[in-house]
Amino acid sequence: MRELISAFPGWDISDAAGGGWYAVRIATVPAHSGLSNVRCGATLDELRKHLELETQRAPRPARLRGAA
Repeated sequence: MRELISAFPGWDISDAAGGGWYAVRIATVPAHSGLSNVRCGATLDELRKHLELETQRAPRPARLRGAA
């Protein structure tokens, strides 16, 4: 679980009361952004896959011209 927490620092990750795992985004995103504020998984592997998908969907900050 520590590896998952360090891989996704923008999320608070915990085990769910009824079993499985959940992650809550630390800084929420707007409702119509296409991103989720909460993701769940039956296993840590499933949760990792969901969080990786969120990371892929997140917009990348624009690079400034001349920035390396």
